[in-house]
Amino acid sequence: MAYPHTDLLQNLFKEAESFARQTVLLKSNPENPSYQKFYGEGIDKFDKAMTAYFGTFATTAPVEKTTLVLNTEQECRRAMTKGRFIPKDVAILLPIMEKLVETCIFSVGHKEEPHDVWGQLSRSCRATTAEIKRQITG
Repeated sequence: MAYPHTDLLQNLFKEAESFARQTVLLKSNPENPSYQKFYGEGIDKFDKAMTAYFGTFATTAPVEKTTLVLNTEQECRRAMTKGRFIPKDVAILLPIMEKLVETCIFSVGHKEEPHDVWGQLSRSCRATTAEIKRQITG
C-alpha cells in the first residue's frame, strides 16, 4: 500500500534521522554555541518536515525551561477529536510516530543526562525510518 505524499513522509524521517545523529555528536558539549544554534535549527527543520506531512497537526511545545517535546501523535489525536479529517494512512502511522515521539524529549544543558538516552534516540530514529520504509513499500 503506497501512502500519499510519500516524498514528504520520507523527508520527515530523513530530518529525524539527521537531527538525531547530529545531536548525538554535539551532545558532548551542550554549551557550545554551535550546539545551541544547531538545536534550534534542527527543531525548526524537523517541525517543518512534520508539518509538511501532517498539516497543522505537528508542533514543538515547550514543557519546561530546558525541555522540548515533539508531540505529534498527541496533536494528531487532538485534531481527530475536533472533527478535523486525518487520512487513513496517517492514522495507520500514529503508533509508529508514537515510538519516535517517546524518544524525542531533549534536555538541553543537562550534563548529567546519560549518553544512552541520546544513543536511544538515534537508534529509534533509524529503526523508525526502516519501519516507515517497510510500510511505504509494502
